[in-house]
Amino acid sequence: MNTLFSVFRKSPLLGKICFYFLMFFLALQNLIYFDYSAYRMIFPLIITLVSLFMGFHVSLFKKEITKKHKLIALVLTVPMLYIFFFFFTAIRNPIFLYKERVKTPLATVVFIFAMLCDLVLAYWLSLILSFAVDKKFKKKIIKLGLLFAALGFMIIMYLPLDSYIANIQNFGFTLHNFLYYYIFFYISVVIILPLVFARMKDKHLDIMYKILFAITVGSFIQYMFMNKHLPYLGLTGEKMVWNVPVLIINTLIWALIFVVSFMAPKFLKDKYEKAGNATSAIILAYHFISLILLLVFAPAEVYSSKLLAYFDPADQFTISKNNNVIVFVFDAYDNKDMMDLYKSDNHRFDRLKDFTLYTNTTSNYDSTITSVNSFCAGCEFDKDYTLTDWLDSGWNSERTTSFYNAMHDAGYKCNAYNFDIPEIEYAEGKFDNIVKYDEPQERRVFFFDLNKFYDDFQELALYRAMPYLVKNVVALAIDREAFNFYVTYYDNDQSYYNNLDYIDAQHYDTVDDNIFMYNHLFGVHEPCDYETEKDYCFVIMYRLLEDLESKGLYDSSTIIFISDHGSHRNDAESVGASPIFMIKEANTTHDSIVFDDAPVSLDDFIGTVAVNAGLENPEQYGTSIYDFKEGDYRERVVYERLFDSSLPAVYATGHLSYMIRYNAYTRYVICGKASDLEGINPFESSTNDKVIDIEIFPMKEYFG
Repeated sequence: MNTLFSVFRKSPLLGKICFYFLMFFLALQNLIYFDYSAYRMIFPLIITLVSLFMGFHVSLFKKEITKKHKLIALVLTVPMLYIFFFFFTAIRNPIFLYKERVKTPLATVVFIFAMLCDLVLAYWLSLILSFAVDKKFKKKIIKLGLLFAALGFMIIMYLPLDSYIANIQNFGFTLHNFLYYYIFFYISVVIILPLVFARMKDKHLDIMYKILFAITVGSFIQYMFMNKHLPYLGLTGEKMVWNVPVLIINTLIWALIFVVSFMAPKFLKDKYEKAGNATSAIILAYHFISLILLLVFAPAEVYSSKLLAYFDPADQFTISKNNNVIVFVFDAYDNKDMMDLYKSDNHRFDRLKDFTLYTNTTSNYDSTITSVNSFCAGCEFDKDYTLTDWLDSGWNSERTTSFYNAMHDAGYKCNAYNFDIPEIEYAEGKFDNIVKYDEPQERRVFFFDLNKFYDDFQELALYRAMPYLVKNVVALAIDREAFNFYVTYYDNDQSYYNNLDYIDAQHYDTVDDNIFMYNHLFGVHEPCDYETEKDYCFVIMYRLLEDLESKGLYDSSTIIFISDHGSHRNDAESVGASPIFMIKEANTTHDSIVFDDAPVSLDDFIGTVAVNAGLENPEQYGTSIYDFKEGDYRERVVYERLFDSSLPAVYATGHLSYMIRYNAYTRYVICGKASDLEGINPFESSTNDKVIDIEIFPMKEYFG
């Protein structure tokens, strides 16, 4: 290193170029490797500007680098690198980072080069900071250390954890998934930042300290005492406060805090530094003790996520030598898209010639959980239902219980894969591939999206600490999709869900039991390459038919291709969603695919399965598609989610983003086609001869 800096002493311009290249490359990694987030660029920018302003990197060329400096630099390189990986490069999970970036030889080389550049830069910066570990900077480091420790603990540790624990009922993961990353990041920040700023000129350091001190005190007072005027605390509701007196008072209090912070040295004089250190220490101690108490008295779910049962995926590719009722649910596949495809490429349907496609289908709901539990279990709508009430209304009903009992009595093994039920225990005794543990098992996480967790909760922490005036300015910039977390477990149903994954493993074995099999696949759910996923859906259909034909089981099998809800109506001008319902009955042949415009509904699913499974008195399980023909008058009910600003926000089970997006259902009663909903706005439009009733119901709890 001495040799390198001797070169830079002779050519300072070369040193500057090397240093700023490394800084630029570090910031650029957000764009090269990771999802871009503008605020993450702030840290590299700050350090670059500070380095430029104080000339740290240049002054280093003129200093003697001793063994002491090298040793300190080695120690500081660890937290410096951690900050790089945690914050700059927008990734907090190093194992995931490694696996994602070494998939090809070229990617591996680029990854190694990037890591080496980061390592060199981290050591270079640490070497610069090693000169701040000196007695003459001791007081500054202590002063800054206490301030950064207090502010950092409040924003990085306490407020995110407070929000997480307060809303634990909405999360499927535990403290162990993220706490250690947070702790290491906090410690790294508290070590590095005081050393970064300790060598600032006294005049500049004094201004920065006063600003940060005022922000620390103001943030503490804001979230402790002044957020009561926020319409909804926690993770839900409005973000803007329009109460003018509250805005004025809140702004004046913050202004007073800044005034006191800047004027205090004149009144306290020699005692100012001690007072500042004491205040920082008190705020730090308060949050530390509060967090300890919070963790001690936290609900058990914070530390442990138990698995009671799961869908065994072992038989996903098993079919019967005798009787099959095979159901594929292609998520979000709409009749409109199917018909458009037929018009542009009708030969694609040649292999589906024995099927009937019902072109005028409606679903009860426009979301997966609500829809599949409605048509597979008859869960009924009630505006006062909680999740538990709603599941009880279907899965424990006499009709649903008797249907699945009758299927078992007829020799059918009923298996479900990727079945979207929030509490799997409700389907026990109905689906046969549910495995229930004798004792609850700890869930083992395969991947936790630490990156998104940090972003969302850091955003929430900063928002809670802001004055109302700033809240109003940034409110519209806050992502409406925040607080929607994704965690993958080893223990859960590991059946194939993605279309291509299913295709890669698609080969069927036979058993003697009759089979009723429900497969829920990705279909064409956004976001995706729509045309590609449509192709994959047809590949899955064709391969199933080919395999059945090769085994001599095609004629005797009933095959149903449906969607859970069709395409989402994103606005009132959208065409009403019409999920596909395509069926080939056992021992049925056509010259070409049949299109039937009968007014059917996913409500007819269980009744249709009962007919095709040969159950006695199938009408007792509800209507079937065979009860209706083209031109029949039928009133069908469709429920769609919406947000009604006149209604309060609601909590959601497992889908936190919807606490902002939806708080009500619109019920449409239609007597024509699903497409008749086009142009119907529940807030503005009146009924007509096709849509005969519209009513908005507030949600009690969102669980769609």
